[in-house]
Amino acid sequence: MKKIIALSLLFGLAASGAAQDVSIEPAVRSMDKSAGTYHVVVSNQYGQAESEGANLVVQEMPRIPSIESQPKGQTAGEGSTVVFRVTASGAEPLKYRWKRDGVFLGAKSPSPELVLKNVKRTQAGVYRVEVSNNLGQVLSESAKLIVTKAAPSTLRFSSVTIDGKGHLTMEVAGPKGSNAVFQYSIDLNEWIDQFALPLPNGTASFKTLNSNSEKLFYRLKLME
Repeated sequence: MKKIIALSLLFGLAASGAAQDVSIEPAVRSMDKSAGTYHVVVSNQYGQAESEGANLVVQEMPRIPSIESQPKGQTAGEGSTVVFRVTASGAEPLKYRWKRDGVFLGAKSPSPELVLKNVKRTQAGVYRVEVSNNLGQVLSESAKLIVTKAAPSTLRFSSVTIDGKGHLTMEVAGPKGSNAVFQYSIDLNEWIDQFALPLPNGTASFKTLNSNSEKLFYRLKLME
């Protein structure tokens, strides 16, 4: 964009060889409106002349970090992967340093993410991140991580009790949302289906009547 500044000289001094310096400082109100190429037109009663162009580049002042998107709290199962993220702006380069329960986890990093692989229950806590540059630093809001006990990946009997009348009370655990078949056998060769056992929450409890056999074996089979 070409911007013209007009200057009128009432008394021309060019004939005598004297020089006239003129300084014009336009007010800079907006980066978008003030940046551009400036020319000055100097005129007197003998005519006018236009200067060469002078480029004005208005740069944004360096800023301390500012957090635009805070890390969010999460609930994750033990053994899963957890990712905390933050979005920040400010003068580059920005550095990130995460802390858990007020203790820094490591050195500053250029990455705005904290990745926790194979997370353990001991890693539960309150997470925050410090974002810094050469001008200062800012601390994020808190994000709480809750780590729950992982559901078993296979079926198993978690508890078996028997009363005086021969009744068995069994508790089983397995993948959440799975379905199992309760089976019994006398010789470990032939297995007989007794009933289906759904595990909507990963656990189930049931009571059965023991047989008169001296040896009776039980097992659970995961349904396809």
